[in-house]
Amino acid sequence: MLSNKPKQTQGMNQQGYDDDEQDNQGGNNQQNVNIDQLKNEALKKIDPQNLEPSYMYLSVSGVIESGYCNDENTLQIDYSIVCGEDWEFKDSLGQPRGISQKSSSHSLQSQDIVFNFPFQTTLATTSIYGWPQLILKVKGPDFFGRSVIKGYGSVHFPTQPGTHERTVRIYKPIPMSLFGGFFGFLDGKQAEYTEADKVIARGEGRDVTRVKSVGYVKVRFEVMKRNFQNFGYSY
Repeated sequence: MLSNKPKQTQGMNQQGYDDDEQDNQGGNNQQNVNIDQLKNEALKKIDPQNLEPSYMYLSVSGVIESGYCNDENTLQIDYSIVCGEDWEFKDSLGQPRGISQKSSSHSLQSQDIVFNFPFQTTLATTSIYGWPQLILKVKGPDFFGRSVIKGYGSVHFPTQPGTHERTVRIYKPIPMSLFGGFFGFLDGKQAEYTEADKVIARGEGRDVTRVKSVGYVKVRFEVMKRNFQNFGYSY
């Protein structure tokens, strides 16, 4: 008899990109993301008493909620935040990035796989050129159980304060030839971008690649801004 099983997540790791991706099989408690807690932490970081008036400040917290990719049953999200040269990350030494737990779904009611994976950053700038983007890489096992890229996606941070929902379309590069696709399938090196952040965020080299749509990822944002009006921007 068929039965509906809730979507399951296996652990969580937000300490940055790790080549040795871990699948925590023993995770018993699915962690629920408290967006209010993330918002309060972000508010502390942009306290007007601690801000220099010569900069604009953007604080964004959010959750990578769920996604779907080509009928895959197990997926993992690798994210990074990319912005222009005039922007400075105030709460990290380098580019914020993270990798989610491996999540699976066996539900008969929905095709979405739930991640509930949080992210947060605070930036300062004197120019809005190079508005920050969230870059997503969707990974999953291939036929032989090896972790491979299933698709890419990107979305700009919302420009208005408040809560926002976004659906990020996921796409995948198409091999240049059938032989290339076949041999890539055998050795676990399918068509992918070698410098994904540059290609996705800046469009470098996109004009010579072909892609196909493979799914989507749902993301929720909580946006706060300071001092933008001092630079002539209204919101």
